[in-house]
Amino acid sequence: MRVLITDVSSYKAAVIARFLRTSYPSVELIATDHRPFVRSIHTRWVQDVRILPAGPSDPEAYVEALAALVADHGIDLLIPINSKEIRLLMAARERFGRALAYVGSPELYAALDDKLAFGALLRRIGAPAPRLHDTLNAPLPLVVKPARGSSAAGVFYLRSEADRQAMREQMGTAPRDCVIQDYFEGEGVGFSGYFEEGRILVGYAHRRVSEYPVTGGSSVVRERYPYDDLPALRALVEQVLVAAPWSGFAMFELKRRGPGDFGFIECNPRIWGSIHQGLVDGANYFEPLLGPPEQAPARSSGLRTALLPLTLLALAGYLARGRIRAAWAVLRTMVSARLDINPLTDPLGFLALLRRGA
Repeated sequence: MRVLITDVSSYKAAVIARFLRTSYPSVELIATDHRPFVRSIHTRWVQDVRILPAGPSDPEAYVEALAALVADHGIDLLIPINSKEIRLLMAARERFGRALAYVGSPELYAALDDKLAFGALLRRIGAPAPRLHDTLNAPLPLVVKPARGSSAAGVFYLRSEADRQAMREQMGTAPRDCVIQDYFEGEGVGFSGYFEEGRILVGYAHRRVSEYPVTGGSSVVRERYPYDDLPALRALVEQVLVAAPWSGFAMFELKRRGPGDFGFIECNPRIWGSIHQGLVDGANYFEPLLGPPEQAPARSSGLRTALLPLTLLALAGYLARGRIRAAWAVLRTMVSARLDINPLTDPLGFLALLRRGA
């Protein structure tokens, strides 16, 4: 079995490479990146790294180079890591044959990936979600974010009239290609898994402990979902999957306001940032594709996972805002958590992450 993972300088790729090398040692693992420094600076869990002549910013050249690599090396399974990449690959899915055959249709991908389309799907099936608006004139607080994208970049929180006016001056009253929605109060939770035509083959739920930016960003400390209402959370995800029977990897992001009280925020139908949490807690998302592990993966039940160096920035952010309890949670976690990339055990992987910009 030959497996190719992309964007190897990222922490997600390093996490997956470590899991595959330790759980499936017979798998031939190849990794790609378009950054020249990765030739000599990359995670120790990948020995065969191929530098592509172009990145996702040059879509045609990138797809051409990656498709040629897949064909020339007889790749059985392609695992795109970066959200920009998979959008390009979904549009040219037929170029990759069996290597991407496990992924659902481009139409289903768009229905989940595009936040406006996903919001429309949620309204159609009556699933709980923040109310969407056409303009910035809706009652505050509001969240404005790109219709496509999986990072905290470009996400704005409008809590005051000053925030609203600044956004109007920057983007107008009705920003294009953006989602305007009510701010949904609650703590961040996620349900992730590997799915086949809408069936949950592997499922796992986690809770966000800390995020960066601390005003509302990506998860940098996570833990196993701690509440008794997990069946209600899973049932909501299954409700969406009936309407959009996705195949492949995905993580559904929600807010929890109380027992059984959830609201969908977005869906990432691809590899997600907190994938490490499920992997160390026994959720083998790759088993439906690769079979039972050849070696039992190390399991750390109940352990939190964390992403350096962003945990340090989150700590500084919480302290600057006087959120002492949140800062203490980060500080305590940094001592005991399993790091996505540990600079002591994978120094070149950590250096690659810093070079690309964590």
